[in-house]
Amino acid sequence: MEADPTHSEEMPSLLWGLDPVFSAFARLYIKDIHGMKESKQVSGIFFYNGHPIRQVDVVGTVVLTKERDA
Repeated sequence: MEADPTHSEEMPSLLWGLDPVFSAFARLYIKDIHGMKESKQVSGIFFYNGHPIRQVDVVGTVVLTKERDA
C-alpha cells in the first residue's frame, strides 16, 4: 500500500472519530510511516492515504538480530 499524494487536503478533526482506522492500530511498513504527514490541526496525529492515524503496528521482515549482554 503506497501513500497517495492526492489526499493532501486534511479533513476537520471533528470527523476523525468516524474513520475506523483512527481508533485502531494501523499495520504499516516503516517506509510508509516515514512518508506520513503530520496534521496541521493536532500534533501527534499523522495522515496516510487521507486517513488520520494515531497508533501503528510496524510490519516487516527481520533481516538481522544482534544479541548483547545485559
